[in-house]
Amino acid sequence: MLDDIFEGTHGAESAKLEIWGMWIVLVSPDGIHWAPRTASGSLYVLASNGERLVAVGAAGAITTSLDGDSWTNRPSPYVIDLNAVTWTGAKFVAVGKNGAAFTSPDGLDWSSSGPGGGKNLKGIAYGNGLYVAVGNDTRINTSYDGVTWFR
Repeated sequence: MLDDIFEGTHGAESAKLEIWGMWIVLVSPDGIHWAPRTASGSLYVLASNGERLVAVGAAGAITTSLDGDSWTNRPSPYVIDLNAVTWTGAKFVAVGKNGAAFTSPDGLDWSSSGPGGGKNLKGIAYGNGLYVAVGNDTRINTSYDGVTWFR
């Protein structure tokens, strides 16, 4: 059951929990004891670069935290759902609705790099120098830099 409601982040003791359609950010110093924190917006997923947590979600919601306790909403010029975010070791990459893809070196300032194409992207992973974004209708997009994408 916990696997169904908790989704950890890489390099941080944080998780998200959905209760009746509302997202709550949880933090833990040890992975056993959890405490809720307030982060506004309808958030879908968290990523961490080891220093900053970045959460993305509905209607372009982007919020960040340095400690998991205090969260700051970041301005987003993009009013589309962001469904996934990852840290690559050099930058954050977020993907979402209508094939949108965005990059940020720090989680604060974002640039569009999307492949477009009208298919919703639901997940993003990075490894061995390759980005892989997956989405609806078996959509798979790849990139070597997070900016130029191939289908």
